[in-house]
Amino acid sequence: INSLVASVQSTLTDFGAIGPQPAGISMRRLGIGAVLALTVALVIIGGMKRIGPVTEKLVPVMSVLFVLGGICALVLNRHNLGTAFSAIIAGAFSMRAVGGGVLGYVVFQAIRFGVARGVFSNEAGPGSAPIAHAAADTDSPVRPGMWAVFAVFVLPLVICPFTGLIFLTSGLRGVPAPG
Repeated sequence: INSLVASVQSTLTDFGAIGPQPAGISMRRLGIGAVLALTVALVIIGGMKRIGPVTEKLVPVMSVLFVLGGICALVLNRHNLGTAFSAIIAGAFSMRAVGGGVLGYVVFQAIRFGVARGVFSNEAGPGSAPIAHAAADTDSPVRPGMWAVFAVFVLPLVICPFTGLIFLTSGLRGVPAPG
């Protein structure tokens, strides 16, 4: 909750909704935390009858906002796209990457690591997604199954690389900042 409060406070400060606040415990941070905790409690206390409808509306909105925000970030940092792609290529084919790949294969058995990464990059692997899809109230059992397949595709193959590209173009990790 502390990270979430810090993110909300940082976003509100960036947009000028609130002034800068020194780090540490403050009434503002406690207030933001209390509002977030109350919101989560109202959803969780309602059980599956409340969690389902809330997530049904929240997840698509959250996904669209993420993609639109990501597109805005990439447009604002478009001059860094070339540098970001060259950093990806250079990092992927450097001697350090080769050494890491060999060591990773020997020590962790790359296939096992890849499977674990795929399993935990979305909720299909641990098994909680099938529970949610099974609880769907629908006239067609195929529809939740198709959404489950879609989620397994979108997160690791679209959202994760998209997030990495946004990060690389932002200037936060070895790519020059704009201006």
